[in-house]
Amino acid sequence: MPKNAVFVRGVGSHNGGAEILLRAASDQITNDSTRVVADARKVSKDLRERWDIGGYFSVPKWGAFESAGLDLLPRSLAQRIDVYSGRHISAVLDASGFAVGDQWSSDSINRDAATFARLRARGVPIILLPQAFGPFKRAEVAKAAKQLFSHVDLICARDKESFDHVVELRGSDDRVMLAPDITIALEAHNVRPSEPKSGGRVAIVPNINLTARSDDADSMKRYSSSLLSMQQILRKEGFDPFFLLHSAHGDPTVVAAVSAMDPSIEVIKPRDGLEAKAIIGRCDGIIAGRYHAIVSALSQGVPAVAHSWSHKYGALLNDFGTTRGLADPMDAEQSTSDLIDLMVDESYRKAIVGAKPALVRSVETVWEKTHALIANSVA
Repeated sequence: MPKNAVFVRGVGSHNGGAEILLRAASDQITNDSTRVVADARKVSKDLRERWDIGGYFSVPKWGAFESAGLDLLPRSLAQRIDVYSGRHISAVLDASGFAVGDQWSSDSINRDAATFARLRARGVPIILLPQAFGPFKRAEVAKAAKQLFSHVDLICARDKESFDHVVELRGSDDRVMLAPDITIALEAHNVRPSEPKSGGRVAIVPNINLTARSDDADSMKRYSSSLLSMQQILRKEGFDPFFLLHSAHGDPTVVAAVSAMDPSIEVIKPRDGLEAKAIIGRCDGIIAGRYHAIVSALSQGVPAVAHSWSHKYGALLNDFGTTRGLADPMDAEQSTSDLIDLMVDESYRKAIVGAKPALVRSVETVWEKTHALIANSVA
């Protein structure tokens, strides 16, 4: 009998955060009767094969030809070739992270709303897994977002600010809930990291967005210089720092700029986001601009300093019971001194470790609601 196909959208093999969102969803949904599928254009064949995830193909802007003929296949044949289209989907889990708000075009939100409308008309439940939303100050974005939300069965806001944006736009009901990032509950103990644990290891995780979102023409030079200074300060203080690439898009450019100034720096490129989490779990601390690198650290009790370009970083720290750990990415002294202080503060470590069980329970509630919606759709 053909399996039910659940499409996890908004993910890809372009950065570690998107990868572990896919892995977290796959671990929860995959069973003898359910097959998790992901966009074959965005998730590499290698990753899908290693994690046993099917392919999905659809290009909404192609209109009536969006599936390139795959919609004509019966589900049994789609399962045989392991490539699915909208016709074969039993549920949609959106793990975009952030795709609905004023920073995005109303056209992209309207396209997603139209896709959701077509799927939901066939009884396919749409779940927006925990992610950031809003604000909705632009009238055309607010209109598009309201339309999109009308086709969704469960809306999970990852932080209170996002929750408030959604409620202000469409009102409050039992379809809207506050829940933390799903990768908090994802374990990476069964993954062999590419290096053994040794004392004093500190990961420095760059994020190209910290320069791309700056109005400073010299932002790349200042950022790369600051990161190099962090490495030098940590080494001088007796630590063993290295650069960890958490994204294949843009971040290698930052590391290349640092390496041009000091070719001796150590750079580790994990095979995927799950291995990145395993490596972070074996560190004594991290300084990171990537959101999911911070999630991977805090969820494993590793002290973290965050370089923020969005409110989501501060909200994440609050989830773990602390207001400490936000630093200016252009201030190497602040970033390193803050991290060193956190690494020797047992009360801080107890706070982040103690916060995890309640967060995991909140994630479990998301999955309970998701399973119920999927079960009702295929009953």
